[in-house]
Amino acid sequence: RGREISQALAHGLARPSSRFRNSARKEEGQALCGLVFYFVKYVFLMGCIGSKSAKKDGVKKAERWKSDKPVTRSELNRLRDEFWETAPAYGGNSAIWEALKVAVAAAQIADLETAKVILDAAGVIISEPNLSVCYDEKGHEYEIPVYCLSEPINLQED
Repeated sequence: RGREISQALAHGLARPSSRFRNSARKEEGQALCGLVFYFVKYVFLMGCIGSKSAKKDGVKKAERWKSDKPVTRSELNRLRDEFWETAPAYGGNSAIWEALKVAVAAAQIADLETAKVILDAAGVIISEPNLSVCYDEKGHEYEIPVYCLSEPINLQED
């Protein structure tokens, strides 16, 4: 019976059930996630990325800026959270927005190699070294406001 089903599937006489298709997609997704994890782990453990590679390709920590009116840390965090929650509404791919969010967080703590690996894995093209403007492989532009990239020089503690 199993052989007959596989022959029918091969000749296009039958279609796999949606349950089979969904489980196959889930397995493909899990395999892809595992591959990306393995790649990132391999790159860092084996030292394949030199400390100069990210700087050479244009990733750098964003410079501090001055807010028009002094802002508190909680207000800044609220603005950032609000932007990242609504970013997919500006267009583009939500997975790219997530990759940008993680890369920006890495760049804020000066982990430029991690930021570069994340952006490369997501297929993001860096236009501005501070990550304020990036593009995906389809050419969609992703703009990130300065308040997400660094802290203002006139930041007030709560």
